[in-house]
Amino acid sequence: MEKLLMGEYVHRLDEKNRLSIPSSMRKIFTNDFVICRQHFIGPYLSIYQSLDKLKEETGLSFNKPGSLYPRDISLDQPGRVPLSCIETEHICQEASPELTIVGALSHIEIWEPNILMEVRSRLQKIDSHRLKIKLYQEYGREIDSILLEIESLMEPIVFEKRRKNGS
Repeated sequence: MEKLLMGEYVHRLDEKNRLSIPSSMRKIFTNDFVICRQHFIGPYLSIYQSLDKLKEETGLSFNKPGSLYPRDISLDQPGRVPLSCIETEHICQEASPELTIVGALSHIEIWEPNILMEVRSRLQKIDSHRLKIKLYQEYGREIDSILLEIESLMEPIVFEKRRKNGS
């Protein structure tokens, strides 16, 4: 039976852009594994046990522009993951921030805490709207305005610093 990755931890990047992985999660990553940038609902990093596992779960291609840019990595002796400057810029608003490490059952996600809170807030609103839609459908009410609001909530979250830089 496959061991599931669960839990949520806050760790800080060190001065060399290394992030300590919680010991409960390290046990699964005994060999090399794959890290990739994600941006479906917000900027975050994912760590999968293998490229095959990443392809299986995401169904995405890696030879097209805008792909996930996977790369092989391994833990150092103390259990840290070295993040590239590009990966750090992808998720960080500060020079040396705290990051939230989330066990997402089959993989690990690494988020900037404020972005994760905003994503969760949006997802809760979407769940609330889905319930409203179900009720409106059941009672025959118009749902167009709710659907438009859901679409606006699904727009990807953009870093403040990216907005300021005009990119």
